[in-house]
Amino acid sequence: YAQQTANNENNFSADVDGRLDIRTDTYMTGGIGYRLAHEPRTSPNTVLNQKYPTEYQLTTGELGFVRERGIIGFELHSQVSYYSYNNNVTGNGTPIAESDRNRIEFSVTPRITYQIVKGYRAFIQASGNKRSYQSKFDQFGYQRDSHGYQVDAGTAVQLTNLITGEIFAGYLQQDYKDSRLPTASGPGFGGNLLWNVTPLTSVRATLSRTVQEWNSFESSQPPVSSYIATTTGVSVEHQLHDDLLASAGIDYENDDFQGISRSDNVYGGSAGIRYLINRHLSAGVNFAYNRRESNVAFISYDQEIIGASIRLQY
Repeated sequence: YAQQTANNENNFSADVDGRLDIRTDTYMTGGIGYRLAHEPRTSPNTVLNQKYPTEYQLTTGELGFVRERGIIGFELHSQVSYYSYNNNVTGNGTPIAESDRNRIEFSVTPRITYQIVKGYRAFIQASGNKRSYQSKFDQFGYQRDSHGYQVDAGTAVQLTNLITGEIFAGYLQQDYKDSRLPTASGPGFGGNLLWNVTPLTSVRATLSRTVQEWNSFESSQPPVSSYIATTTGVSVEHQLHDDLLASAGIDYENDDFQGISRSDNVYGGSAGIRYLINRHLSAGVNFAYNRRESNVAFISYDQEIIGASIRLQY
């Protein structure tokens, strides 16, 4: 950063994934990944007067099975994720025990699909998860281990050769080992849509609702288990020329905290352009704006970033 140098970050990620075809329309998928990253300042987990963005490492493993033969199909996807956080400090040097958030998350999601007509495949899915913290108790004496589930019904659609996606709705719940931490529950939903407007222009839309972990650093706060995040976004990409791409997008997130009356709204927007120098090298510029508004004092936040990038790929 040119001025706010406390926000300087070095991030890294590596992923390997693959697919094994067992027979026609039956296959297995798998992958592993590692990421060294930082939480954005607009994250609900950012502490008031936090000096640096919180650094964390995320290690993941995934395994899946898909069978799509005939009108009835079956899928089974599983994932394990390990989160490891580095401790932080406030502006006056007070320690922030971020390592309390270190945890392993397990999830498994079976799905049964039924082809109503060509282009419309209805499905029912049930996802279960378990979140196990490395520390039995956090710094305030709470046991944050939990388990939860989400049950949904929906359909994958292909309206035309240019419009594809899926949409679903159901119910979600997350129960915590410590009885003082409130249960998070309510309607669940999600979806995505890809519209290839022209051979040069594509539009993507997404919608989701999930239960996210939240650990309060302020001991004066009542116990808060989590927050329910409802997110939606739309992005557009257009090919101005054979070697010139333009993109823009907007997104919105509402965070409803479980245990207190806090509610945050996060707005975002971006626009950029990328020049394809050759098949391996590209360069671009991008502008991004993020704003968090909260009904709690001193939580609101604005961020404007102009960035330049060079990408090398083989």
